[in-house]
Amino acid sequence: MGSYRSSPLLRKAIHTLKYKRVPALTDCLGKVLTEVLQREFVLSPEALFCPVPLHVLRRFSRGFNQAELIAQYLEEATALPMRPLLCRVRSTGHQAWRDRSSRLQAMNGAFRVRRGSRIPKHVYLVDDVFTTGATLGECANTLKMFGVECVEAIVLAYD
Repeated sequence: MGSYRSSPLLRKAIHTLKYKRVPALTDCLGKVLTEVLQREFVLSPEALFCPVPLHVLRRFSRGFNQAELIAQYLEEATALPMRPLLCRVRSTGHQAWRDRSSRLQAMNGAFRVRRGSRIPKHVYLVDDVFTTGATLGECANTLKMFGVECVEAIVLAYD
């Protein structure tokens, strides 16, 4: 939807969603994201939305996964399915304060495909912010190792 650094209202909304734990903001953010997607992109009818997973301890601490809430909103708004194909196999800590090299190292091998998942040909990874691409890249690599042919990312903001 825009630049995380250059859009103070977007940055504040994402920060409030994640760190102040206000999941109701998903409706506003999801609505704008859906409008942007429908105006700017043609979504593949064979694709599905896959949220970037949080580690179980982070999800427990936060109470929700913001990427999953966004993916659920997109599922309802577009009629494309949402499936949590991935799980995080180890805690990677907070990425926000790391440089690119540290992020890449922390993400290496952090995800796996959930047992019993039916693997589609096309996946839209959903997350809140794209910074260095370390998280989304590792998710994409994991999905491709299991046969996904096309992985694209949908995020609220880029940094």
